[in-house]
Amino acid sequence: MSFKSTTCKSRKGDFLTSYDSPEEAKQGAAFIKKQHGHDLTSYKCETCNYYHLAPRDRQTPMSYECGCKDSKGKPKALYSTLKDAKTRTAILRKELGADVRPYECPLGKGWHLTHTPKR
Repeated sequence: MSFKSTTCKSRKGDFLTSYDSPEEAKQGAAFIKKQHGHDLTSYKCETCNYYHLAPRDRQTPMSYECGCKDSKGKPKALYSTLKDAKTRTAILRKELGADVRPYECPLGKGWHLTHTPKR
């Protein structure tokens, strides 16, 4: 069953459609593709723990937490491969104009992104 989120919004400010399970989200994506031709994929939202849809070309493999914290004390996203981190970097640059780059996790568990210039 799909429903409008009360917490998660799109970049345009609209509340996102949420799904209870990955199967329901997959069905929603198939319906939208059939009706409108949009190629969407689902992801589990870290904010609300439901599933939302996003364009397939802007999705990267799931990031994980490794124990590293950012400057605000929040857990850093961890990408398993440099390729995944570079893909996410390209998306952030294109969509937000963000000046980010990947760097290896100091714990050796994967790759993080940073906005700090390389020294």
